[in-house]
Amino acid sequence: MDWEDLQNEAAFEEGNIVDMISNEGIRRMSEIVKVHCLVCGETFVGPKDKAGLFILGHKNFHMWEIDLNEVLGQVEGILIFTARPTFKIVNSSSHKNGWVPRYHIALRVVERFIEPIRQSLSYLDIHTRREREKPRHTDTIFITRRESIRRVTEMIPINAVNRSNDWEKFVKLMEMIDEKIHLQDDGRYEFEVILNEKQDGET
Repeated sequence: MDWEDLQNEAAFEEGNIVDMISNEGIRRMSEIVKVHCLVCGETFVGPKDKAGLFILGHKNFHMWEIDLNEVLGQVEGILIFTARPTFKIVNSSSHKNGWVPRYHIALRVVERFIEPIRQSLSYLDIHTRREREKPRHTDTIFITRRESIRRVTEMIPINAVNRSNDWEKFVKLMEMIDEKIHLQDDGRYEFEVILNEKQDGET
């Protein structure tokens, strides 16, 4: 009996002893077992070898989840304390409306932390580049791609950062970019309104 056919059999139950036919050959007296993942509860019923792959696969996946959560926690802390958003309007004669939005997130850290941080961000599918800023003597980590910026803004609680970092305003502006307001004829005015907004406590 083929493994694929066996999956459709009503008699496919725990404890059955069957002969298995596959591309790898014939296996006699293969016991059908039932196992489940202790973490997520997913259940598998099938031959022992495939049950073993099921258990190993779930173990590796849930270990990856743990690693990912640890990375997320570390990166969130780094972003809260070091990430600085910038959004500005730049005049440009080559663009239809005569201007273009420029935006990025910069992380300024000591040299030895640059590559470990970039690797952690890459693990979370956040693209970065490093570039030397004058007059600094070490490189700066820049995040410029819109999707990567979105992931960063989703990770940082607005109330967890210093108001002077202007994250709330930056998030509004990036949402306007997603809505393509910068392509509208009067789009510049709407961006300038947000950029010129005063925060609570400012005079």
